[in-house]
Amino acid sequence: MKRRAVFGLILGIAAFAAVLATHNLTAVFGALAGAGWQLSWVVIWRILSIFASAVSWWCLFPVSAKPPYPYLVLGRWISEAVNHLLPVAQIGGDVVRARLAYLVAQRRGLPLSGVATAAVQVIDVTCGLSAQVIMVTIGFLLLWWRGNVAIGPALTGIAIAFVPLVLLLVVQRRDVLKGATGILGKAGLQHFLQSINAAGDHLAVQFSSLYRRKWVIASAIGWHLTASLLRVGETWSALWIFGHPISLTDALLVDIMAGAARSVAFFIPGALGAEESGILLICGLVGIEPSLALALALSKRARDLVLGLPGLLAWLAAERTFMAKPPVTGEQA
Repeated sequence: MKRRAVFGLILGIAAFAAVLATHNLTAVFGALAGAGWQLSWVVIWRILSIFASAVSWWCLFPVSAKPPYPYLVLGRWISEAVNHLLPVAQIGGDVVRARLAYLVAQRRGLPLSGVATAAVQVIDVTCGLSAQVIMVTIGFLLLWWRGNVAIGPALTGIAIAFVPLVLLLVVQRRDVLKGATGILGKAGLQHFLQSINAAGDHLAVQFSSLYRRKWVIASAIGWHLTASLLRVGETWSALWIFGHPISLTDALLVDIMAGAARSVAFFIPGALGAEESGILLICGLVGIEPSLALALALSKRARDLVLGLPGLLAWLAAERTFMAKPPVTGEQA
């Protein structure tokens, strides 16, 4: 772990401990214990969102070189496990799933280059950020319309949500791609980018080709939005199980702002403490008492563990499987 990761982890643990220390844990764990097995719905909704996100990723691959959809679902699952449980600034999972997609393609003899895989990955992240910006915009406008925040803070929040998307789009410009490919190399993609120096021009061509497929891009964003709406089901069902049913609008607000808090605190592994604080803040605005809000936040943490630990084991198994067998040659295919 690098120093910044250690610092982020310490900060997250401190924030998480502070949240627990300032709330009635008897009521919190009482709500969780009372829910019991019914909280499995939180896991089910997240699994459905993983399937939807995998469709978005699948759409972007070239028609003649699409890895089989089940492998992409596996990649999305592993990606979330890595981002939620490991100190990778919430981007390491995207590097891992890009690598797995490339290895699957090589193993099955698909005509998918490393540069094309990297380009698809970057565009998929871009589509995901676009969907997030749409959701955050809806969330802040709803808060303003309900009178929870003034128009100034609402517009500021929307503007902040645009920053990561704008930066990622700027990086995709041809004149800055050589610097970007250097970053990609350091991030672990150098194994299949081959020549980092030449990758910039190749990536520019791949980006241009992908962005010309406007309906595919729109479809990918739509599937990311679908995944976001499915994740709203986690919040809605958990609070219904806790005996405090809320409207789908309120559940949408809670989930959007929890996601925004996780994005802002990207430097903290798993956004530990930050996500809980965000949930407590937005739940207070929609009339959910603190003990139930914290129970909701902890149920989401439990979901991360239930799905994430097997996901990390699946990553290990996938690496061993894909690296142990040589790629399929054209004659074998």
